[in-house]
Amino acid sequence: VQDFDVIEGELVTLNFTLTTVQMAGKFTKTDGTGVRGSLNVFNADYSKNVHIESNDIGDYVMGGFPAGTYTVQPMVGYNVTGLIAPDPSEVTLTTDSVLTKNFTLSAAAKSITGTGTRIGGVAVAGACVNANKMNGQGWSNANTDASGNYAMSLSGGSWNVQVNPCNSDADWIYNGTPIMIDFNMDGTVESKAANFNVTTASSSISGTITDQNGVLVTSGSINFRTSD
Repeated sequence: VQDFDVIEGELVTLNFTLTTVQMAGKFTKTDGTGVRGSLNVFNADYSKNVHIESNDIGDYVMGGFPAGTYTVQPMVGYNVTGLIAPDPSEVTLTTDSVLTKNFTLSAAAKSITGTGTRIGGVAVAGACVNANKMNGQGWSNANTDASGNYAMSLSGGSWNVQVNPCNSDADWIYNGTPIMIDFNMDGTVESKAANFNVTTASSSISGTITDQNGVLVTSGSINFRTSD
């Protein structure tokens, strides 16, 4: 993705370099039906780290990598629910051949459900709930609905669950600690709850980010933390 500014009356020239396909394949459900998925592909020192999305029927292609060994982390596609991706694996990519690698997304046996509310019981809609796997690579996310409810499908293991505003203009914060959820490492069906109580913000901080020359930084971010 290339970002650019358009100014009225000026011609913008964009150049693109096409790369050779090095790996291709398909995401499917266990019944063979194609489904949207994505990949994170990275080398040992993360000097090459690329995110790749399939199309709606699961087909993907990727290229532009130096020859070598990479870790491939498959993930469930955006807005796909009830499925989980297989564990990460290693692949060896070359510059003169195409590796075929397919991924099967299986039905999830584990799930987390919960509600986000303000103190007093008012529902928090549109909050981002994120889960990160503690004993292996994996993550999942969901947004709360108009009633503050959310649900996500996961694999077995220990998961660290946290809630944050999806938008910078949200009028609430979460002051609590992440919730740890433990599932058995097997195929038994389990469902656990993680509820969040958030606090309505009573103050705000605003400002600008500039570089050493005073030029505005358009993609910067700032995190604020209390000393306690």
